[in-house]
Amino acid sequence: MPWRGALYEGQHEPLVSPALFNRVQEQLHGRGHTQTKRQFPYRGLLVCGYCGCQITAGAAKKKYIYYRCTGARGDCAPKYIRQDCLGEALVSVVKGVHMTSEQVSALLQAMQDRQEERETERRRQLQQVESRLETIARRREAAYEDKLDGKLAEERWLEMDRKWAGQSFQIKCEMEALGGVSGPSRDDVEATLELLKRAPELYVRQNDEERARLLRVLVWNCRLTDGNVEPVYRRPFALVAEGLRSDNWYPLRDYS
Repeated sequence: MPWRGALYEGQHEPLVSPALFNRVQEQLHGRGHTQTKRQFPYRGLLVCGYCGCQITAGAAKKKYIYYRCTGARGDCAPKYIRQDCLGEALVSVVKGVHMTSEQVSALLQAMQDRQEERETERRRQLQQVESRLETIARRREAAYEDKLDGKLAEERWLEMDRKWAGQSFQIKCEMEALGGVSGPSRDDVEATLELLKRAPELYVRQNDEERARLLRVLVWNCRLTDGNVEPVYRRPFALVAEGLRSDNWYPLRDYS
């Protein structure tokens, strides 16, 4: 928090986690996106539905902004669309992932159930690999006692010990992988779903620059055909859109 020219760490509880905040900031301002001038916010976000070329933008009479296909392949008659009309058409993108409060609650419960199932399975697998590790440890100890008692030759002991050491290392790698398995935090999930619930409301209240930033979080790009928009959603929003279109929430299990 800025105070009299200096920055201080706030004591309030954050609305979203730092991890989610940083990911969203990267999407809004950074990696992998074509940087566009402020006066053409949707440029770099659209491709022509006829020929696949980029949609570019230009200003007329220093007042109106129009978007059209670049026609780079020479086989597409450019059709112009004004920025205000384009902004209205792109609201379908956020509506495509809009979730009601009831859908958000149902999905959160389904994801919690799924995570509990995964945690139960993870613990079962972890117990299995721990048991295998304990078995190897007992065998190594018994073989070492046999070597000390002269019942096992030194060369044979070394051969068996190398084998068990390799097996132990592999098992410990499995244990580490199982211990590191985790999905998105509930805070991250709730913040994302809250965004989807409020997306249309936020979109209509924003200017074109803010709308474009929101759209870049949701989609890779959009195909524009005679004013109709076909979004290519990012993951996991593609799963949400598919679930809403088909009324089948099974694909959203992958989101958890």
